Formats: sequence, structure tokens, C-alpha cells
Amino acid sequence: MNDITIPLILDSGCVALKLNWIPAGRFVMGIGAIKGDDIHEANEPEGEFEVIFSRGYWLGVYPVTQCQWQAVMGTNPSHFKGANQPVETISWYDALDFCKRLDVRQLARPEDYVFSLPTEAQWE
Repeated sequence: MNDITIPLILDSGCVALKLNWIPAGRFVMGIGAIKGDDIHEANEPEGEFEVIFSRGYWLGVYPVTQCQWQAVMGTNPSHFKGANQPVETISWYDALDFCKRLDVRQLARPEDYVFSLPTEAQWE
């Protein structure tokens, strides 16, 4: 499993939402303390830790485009218009709503498959 493409149908055609398979595995996350770095000490937990993914997951290859957003949400809130440009001027809650609506549209997926925003560890 390397990648899949999920079609999003628009009046003007089909817009692909490409996902890449990230296999189960482990990695070390975090950084050690940097002495004298007040910003680091205030915002980051100290030390490194191991993260284990017991199951693989799918992750979008590219940022969601304005065209893809419009295919799912029916609107384009972006200020800098361009069908293949990343959608912008959206909130975290808007992005969650996009994932929920994508879930409803993709009825052919496996039962336990859920679209969601990636966790910090999944982004790493």
C-alpha cells in the first residue's frame, strides 16, 4: 500500500484527494532541554520519548486545495483565489467540519475508517 486517490466530484469534473500510506512503526519525538533558552523551556516538554503507532494510517500528500474544499463544503472562503492553491482563512473547527463532511461523502470506505486531522505525532 503506497497511496490512494479519493475522487471528489465537482460540476466541472473530478478533483483528486491523494493520500499516502504511513505504516505502523516507532520513532523518537521531542528534543532535549536547551539551557538558557527561555522560549523552549516555556513551550516545550523536556526530553525525548518514543512514539509507537500500532496501526498504519493515511495522510494527505498535499494541502487541501480550494477546489477540493469547495467540492466538500460548497464554498471557498479563501482570500487569495486559485483552484489549485491551498485553502486558507479557515479555522481548526472548519477543518474538523471538512473531515466530518468528507466522512459522510465517502461511503465506500471500510467501516472503521475515519477522516480526521493528524495528531502532532502523525505530522512528525
